[in-house]
Amino acid sequence: MQRIARRREQCRINQARYRRRKEQRAQAIHKAVLKLREEISQLELQQSHLLSSVKHSVFDVVVEYFLLFRHGLTSLPVSGQTNFVQDPQVQQKIKFLHSSMASDVCLGQRHGVDVLSEQWYWYSSCFEELYLQLEHIEKVAANLVVVSASLAVKETETILKCVFPHLMENDQDLKPTVGRRLQLPCSLWFEWDEV
Repeated sequence: MQRIARRREQCRINQARYRRRKEQRAQAIHKAVLKLREEISQLELQQSHLLSSVKHSVFDVVVEYFLLFRHGLTSLPVSGQTNFVQDPQVQQKIKFLHSSMASDVCLGQRHGVDVLSEQWYWYSSCFEELYLQLEHIEKVAANLVVVSASLAVKETETILKCVFPHLMENDQDLKPTVGRRLQLPCSLWFEWDEV
């Protein structure tokens, strides 16, 4: 009988130890689950911040583009001169294009950051008192932003020679238009590569 009592006591101790270990494992699992839930919520918050900062930076790039190029490239090459790119303002604008645009950026049928720079040089040399005004930004897809803008220029003989050379044959008819401000509507599409 004493043996049976000892055996029962031993079983009771073993069962209590088993229940205690089982309870400790359950508590450890519960703590791990709580910690994982907390980490998940922190990661979701980080993801949200990262996504919102990416979305924000897309608009920042567009706005900075318009701020930098609102007057075109004010420092232009003089005939035969190639060091105009040493001008700090021009360097800043070209650096911005290289850092924010894909190397194969499209401008109509032409591609490349250098093509975009050349286009700005051309605009700046042909158009007097150039002013590019951002009017509206619209996100139309996850990686596509459409911008409405206007390009204001002063009509000069240079514009007419650059843009409408065939009209220069009888330039007496064009004299009254020289000096007039032109407001040209523009639509620009900024498309970003998938990240």
